[in-house]
Amino acid sequence: MPNENKIKIVKEIEERFKNSSGLYFTKYTGMNVDQATKLRRSFREKSVEYKVTKNTLTKIAAINVGYDEQDISKFLDGQIAIAYSNSDPTAPAKVIKEFKKDHQ
Repeated sequence: MPNENKIKIVKEIEERFKNSSGLYFTKYTGMNVDQATKLRRSFREKSVEYKVTKNTLTKIAAINVGYDEQDISKFLDGQIAIAYSNSDPTAPAKVIKEFKKDHQ
């Protein structure tokens, strides 16, 4: 049975899905704390929200806003964070590209 906190989180994720012009799913496995901090800072500088949420709750929210279950499930495997952009849909891609260039 879902508790109030999980219901609240699903609603927040639904709002992010609805209001975002760009969504980018990222795997953060293997990143150390310093790298994760730098990536988060880069996203913030570009007005991109970067969130880690439970895959199960993310899947429920995605389905609630109309995404196909099979399509969304492909992205929700392992340690996933999502970059949400409200204004520039390419901003997260630019940040990710720069980050990968500096950390590979």
